[in-house]
Amino acid sequence: MKQSRRLVSVTGISLLLCVGVWAQLDGTSALADQQSPAKAAGAEAYYQWLQTCLDGLEKDIPSITKSAEAAAKLYVQRDARYMVYPLGDEGFKAEVVGRSGGLCLTGRAWKTLLRREMIILLVLREDKWDETIRAAKSAKRPRHMLIAFGRAELIERARQEGVEFDFVIDNHAAPHGGLFQDTDGNWVVPTSPTANIAAQWVWMGEFIAACTRLGRMPAVLQAYAVPGGRKRDDELGFRKFHGHEPRPMPPGRAGAEYLKVLRRDLASLRRHGMGNIRKLADLALAIRAEGKTVYGYFQSHGMMKGQVGYPGDLGYFEQYNETWFKPRNDVTLQAGDLVFCVGYDQQYHGWGYRDWDRNVRKQGVRLAHSFTSYPDVPRQTVPANKRSDASTIPPDEIYIDQRWGWGDAVVEFPGYDVKVLTVSGVICDAIWWMVNAEMFEIRSKSAPVQVEARPCAPASCPAASAAGCKAARPAGCKAAPPATSPATRPAGCPDA
Repeated sequence: MKQSRRLVSVTGISLLLCVGVWAQLDGTSALADQQSPAKAAGAEAYYQWLQTCLDGLEKDIPSITKSAEAAAKLYVQRDARYMVYPLGDEGFKAEVVGRSGGLCLTGRAWKTLLRREMIILLVLREDKWDETIRAAKSAKRPRHMLIAFGRAELIERARQEGVEFDFVIDNHAAPHGGLFQDTDGNWVVPTSPTANIAAQWVWMGEFIAACTRLGRMPAVLQAYAVPGGRKRDDELGFRKFHGHEPRPMPPGRAGAEYLKVLRRDLASLRRHGMGNIRKLADLALAIRAEGKTVYGYFQSHGMMKGQVGYPGDLGYFEQYNETWFKPRNDVTLQAGDLVFCVGYDQQYHGWGYRDWDRNVRKQGVRLAHSFTSYPDVPRQTVPANKRSDASTIPPDEIYIDQRWGWGDAVVEFPGYDVKVLTVSGVICDAIWWMVNAEMFEIRSKSAPVQVEARPCAPASCPAASAAGCKAARPAGCKAAPPATSPATRPAGCPDA
């Protein structure tokens, strides 16, 4: 998978942001802790795009809630029949199946579920378009509900090809999927995987909340890292609901709370991890320049399925593993190679990894690491086998702290015994693509390139309606006029 591309510079990048009001982080504008969008590049540009994605999802919570309420009505009132099934993207499906903070009963075997009634969460993928359209048309039966996740232009394309959706969720990925454009005109460094996962968790939060307003609490899993978590999950089995009557969660609260915590943890990642993200990008490029291979070894559910090779992937990394502990059969590590271990809450030794990290070091393989240190709890409160061991990483190996908190799930449902909705999947995805974005930027020093967040304008290229506004322009329009901070937009600027 090693490949080369002619690249263009991200110097003088222009972010065409269509966000009217930035979300508040710790009482201040999200922009306050960021580099100016007009100057963003590499990992910073990816971070800033992700903020616009989360802002877009928050603005869409009322429409997301509407679809979730319709799904919950079927799920509760026809208890014996309806299931939730993610479809169309293996990473999207893997992220929510068997995850702490997610439903016990999600994503059972497709052939089995075809005999049942389903709430299908369908991701639209342009690289698998014919397959996606066939699945969508097959799924759109009277007894199924079909909810699409994707970029607005893909949703419209599917509709033009005769697909009827019950609801659509704009994932707020960048307009072309990729964040940067190379000199061949390809849009690279994909945003859709991260956007889809974030959108799915917001929807799931509103779905579970809607069920509580109908008097039922869906059974939700707890992280195995938490003492008693595995025993609790095993006892739940494939239960659809817990027996007790829950306290109703108001509409919009679960999704908003999830996004609030996710923004907080991403801001912490940026403060504590951006320097090491850049160091890793430098190291990975240097190792490739030596003719060696750089690999990704993933523990995150969603990352094991299709991150490497996703449309817009630059091909810098190869994937090392098939499952948590099983390397690909066709991979043999060589001295001088680099493996970036995108983990969960520990180095890759012990548990199913045994002595993997120590063994490959003896072979001359270089390692880099990313996992959480559980910064929100005192170290002594974490079980000994789950305590962050970043202090034992050799000093010549790079560590990127994911910064999410104990238990992973982040939204409290009153009266329920565990929190709901996890942030680790989004954060792992963001770290991975931020490293790739930084590698692209390092190799791109000769000419400017444009980066776009979602346009929110009509089909024609509008002029700014007031001095200093960010004119929201569709792809192909000329660059927008100079912009002021979104937090201080003058009167008359178009709404986001």
